[in-house]
Amino acid sequence: MTSTPMELYEAGQLDEAMEASLQLVKSKPADVGLRFQLAELSCIAGNLERADKQLDTVSNQDAQAAIGAALLRQLVRAETARRECFYEGRVPEFLGDPSDRLKAHLSALTFYRDGQIDAAAKELEPLIEQPVLNQPIEVNGNVVDDIRDLDDLLAPVLEVYTTTGKYFWVDWNQILTLDVRAPERPFDLLWRQATLSIESGPDGEVYLPAIYLEPEKSATADAGLRLGRGTDWFDTEKGIVRGRGQRMLLVGDQDMPIMELQSIQRKEPA
Repeated sequence: MTSTPMELYEAGQLDEAMEASLQLVKSKPADVGLRFQLAELSCIAGNLERADKQLDTVSNQDAQAAIGAALLRQLVRAETARRECFYEGRVPEFLGDPSDRLKAHLSALTFYRDGQIDAAAKELEPLIEQPVLNQPIEVNGNVVDDIRDLDDLLAPVLEVYTTTGKYFWVDWNQILTLDVRAPERPFDLLWRQATLSIESGPDGEVYLPAIYLEPEKSATADAGLRLGRGTDWFDTEKGIVRGRGQRMLLVGDQDMPIMELQSIQRKEPA
């Protein structure tokens, strides 16, 4: 019996799932559900151009499906902006003026992207051992003194996509509350849906990229990492730790995969 695209996806066979989905669309080009499935799998596989093309077709085929397609297209735009930030030098959006620490990490990313690893390490060196938080927060109901991304370039950063296609760097200290929804669809494992409340800023629905971008543009051949089913680490010669696969946080003194993150609540001083 031939496996369905989603059965192949669940089995970790991403390339095979993509090919099976593509063949189904070719055999039934008017089936909006099959096209949307191909768009989702294309997002997961990193083929944003194909995803956007399929979503455009869905929007033209079915007015009702166009609503969901429009949201996913905005997330594709945000993902594109993220890639342009890491690979081409585009500056991310900030909520207000970026903190000195965010500026330092953006500078380090710029040096890293340009191959100036020594300069990137020099920018990060005085920050590596410093706590990120100015005050405790509650994570999944537990109070902790600090939180950071375990990828050194992103330590103080929560990457955020908006439903308008923007890509933000949010300082952990800016967060008042964050409530992360349980995944319902495949792309929820790629971009986690959440409600975010920011100090002196907007509240609303956002999406959190759950998988690290590859240090180079070419995707890793490891399907498990591409699907965010594991995390791998590598050090540069200057000691900058980078991640592949599912994003990992250091919450207090415990590692936490981002798929386990449920909520954040700022703890106000007594």
